[in-house]
Amino acid sequence: MDYSIRVRDLRKKYRVYFEKPALIKNILPFLVSQGKAQEFWALDGISFSMEKGECIGIIGPNGSGKSTILTILAGVSSATEGEVFTNGKVSSLLSLGAGFNFELTGQENVYLNGAILGLSKAQIDRIYDDIVKFADLGKFMNAKLATYSAGMNMRLGFAIAVMVPFDILLMDEVMAVGDLSFQTKCFRTMRKFCEDEGKTIVFVSHDLLKVEEICSSAIWFEHGRAEAMGLPGDVVAAYKERYREKLALGPVVRKEAYTPVPALVTVDAGRELRRIPETIFGSNVDMFGDGFWLCDRPGKRLNASALAAIEPFGFRLLRYPGMQHADYFHWREAVGESRTPQVFGTDLKKPKLYPHFGPAEFLQMCGALGAAPMLTLNAGTGTPEEAAGWVSWVRERYRGPLYLEIGHELYYDKFHPLGVDFPWTPERYARACGEFSRAVRGADPSARIGVQCCLENGAFTRYRDPRWNEAIFALPPETFDFLSIHHASLPILNITLDYHIPTEDDTWAALIAAPQFVERSLEALAAQAGRITGKKDIPIALSEYGCNFTNVPNVVHGTHQMHDRCPDSVEWGRNHTFAAALYEAGVLHACLRRPELFLSARMTLSHPLFSSLVSPQDGEGMPLRHPQSLMHDLCNRFAGATLVHTHAAAAECATPALGFVPANEHVLPCDVVGVKDAEGKKLALSVINRSIHAPLDMRLDIRGFDARHYTMRVVQAETPDCSSTLPGPHQVTSWERSFRARENRGGDGMLRLGLPKHSLSVIAFSREDWI
Repeated sequence: MDYSIRVRDLRKKYRVYFEKPALIKNILPFLVSQGKAQEFWALDGISFSMEKGECIGIIGPNGSGKSTILTILAGVSSATEGEVFTNGKVSSLLSLGAGFNFELTGQENVYLNGAILGLSKAQIDRIYDDIVKFADLGKFMNAKLATYSAGMNMRLGFAIAVMVPFDILLMDEVMAVGDLSFQTKCFRTMRKFCEDEGKTIVFVSHDLLKVEEICSSAIWFEHGRAEAMGLPGDVVAAYKERYREKLALGPVVRKEAYTPVPALVTVDAGRELRRIPETIFGSNVDMFGDGFWLCDRPGKRLNASALAAIEPFGFRLLRYPGMQHADYFHWREAVGESRTPQVFGTDLKKPKLYPHFGPAEFLQMCGALGAAPMLTLNAGTGTPEEAAGWVSWVRERYRGPLYLEIGHELYYDKFHPLGVDFPWTPERYARACGEFSRAVRGADPSARIGVQCCLENGAFTRYRDPRWNEAIFALPPETFDFLSIHHASLPILNITLDYHIPTEDDTWAALIAAPQFVERSLEALAAQAGRITGKKDIPIALSEYGCNFTNVPNVVHGTHQMHDRCPDSVEWGRNHTFAAALYEAGVLHACLRRPELFLSARMTLSHPLFSSLVSPQDGEGMPLRHPQSLMHDLCNRFAGATLVHTHAAAAECATPALGFVPANEHVLPCDVVGVKDAEGKKLALSVINRSIHAPLDMRLDIRGFDARHYTMRVVQAETPDCSSTLPGPHQVTSWERSFRARENRGGDGMLRLGLPKHSLSVIAFSREDWI
């Protein structure tokens, strides 16, 4: 056999000195000498072999010898007894930052590491561009590593390790940081090395799912010995059973078997519907919430780690100042060296906060990420002249597309805090729109202006006057360019119509199906606007959407007695669950399908209570990613593609009312959108399985496209309330696999795909990787 690694009876001994307690050392130092040495066998009789092209995963608890075996294979340490044979050049990535000088730039560290690995400058020159391209750190290659986050270090370290010529690659738990898109690229590269180039990889990890996904075999280390060895699925299953309680997997329970839901999906690749606007993939940037993370207070410079974390989401539009602050925000007081503290939220009695993340920092962020700015003008406490001054100030510094929105949610009734502060009639808002529009047009005729609409078609009423939209549609047509609506910050209340807490199954089922209600609402607004104005296809912007759970119903009809009340922390926790991410994915599907919808922006980037993508960590470390981030990693790749016609047929189900979302008797279990590239050579589908219990048995009829190869990327979780993207209990996971279509075709010629319960799947048809 052509072995690349062979290990026989390997043993590694350490001499460990156990010191006397510090108290004795301090009080009776004359009794203390060096601690007594004891022998510790980190490896005790390990034997295994690997052929070229294999990827072996090593799992086990901390201290079981996993890292020790890698250091010996890498030649960093030597064995006490036994034989180690490696056939070929070894490259290793054993720890983040190993071999790095943090006072040097990324570029300088590439040459330093290359020299350590024995490469000449000429050899490093030849692979330098490949390293930079793979690491995808852009201008940060010229920044010191001291400013890098853990994820950025991982990017650079992995890029160097895989671009330096090697036959054997050793990896020790370095993929636990970094964004999903880069991790996916790394795992795809690892598979390519093994399957196409015959290289050998030893992968140590606590991520059991990844070990099962990419490795051809696995070893379970326990107290320096090989407890089990074989197929990854078998080894991982045995490991989980041993450590079920420690891994918080719970007792073994007999799960109810749910019959897969059959569905027929037809895709007509030749029937093009529209080019998907890039501005559909946008986000709010909250000046006080996100701003404290994005901008370092002393120097008012953008946080490099924050930008590196946000960049992979590919936002093409950013809305500022975000959420409820807009109608209290005075831009002139938030620029320059000396700034005036701003009101936070709707309660004027609350302490004012210093605007570190002001308009200048916002434009800097838009430039760094290549996103168009959307400004919400202060119509509540500001003036048209103030708004025109802001637009002029922006135009002196920015020349790209600019989107403006007049006011933020000035239509609420007296039970909402904004309705208390701004008891506006429809006529008053319409008059303000005319005044603001004229002033802003004078400052910048090219800016696109939006006016705020509302639609009372939910289970609870919440708006002051049902004539609101009629007053707006009566405005002269030159007043506005698009309609703006916030009809997808749902479900707002986790209550039934009689103020009871619903069952968990009802909560999750209604939430995942709620985008169907949002889509009908967008259609209703377009129909109302067309009916009153006589114009069809007036552009619509969904400038704020996201999951927003709370069980306090005072924003409906005042404070009511709640039955079976849950703590607020429980309800707020639902905003960061996998079900919340699927809700957002469904809203994006609705935005892609509606022809008049040209812009949308999700809730904040980071928020402790509301739906958000990440939670910042202390210091410069990469933030903790929420399930929403995994969804956006996949869906934002549809920007600029061409939407094609799809149709899904399956048995419908019903969901109960949830907060503002009314009961729905006609919910399809699968939600599908399809896109293709400009040349028509590549096709992709995004499929949401809305069922919280049953997998989806999908027959796929593709017309007008020769689907020979496809890659599936799936985001899933065991239960809808899973909220962690880190290995362990309550984990939301992702995986990717490639197939030949002929291997999964049924007798009817249709492609047969099984999709997990409550999951998001993106299926790309092409030999090339493009989605």
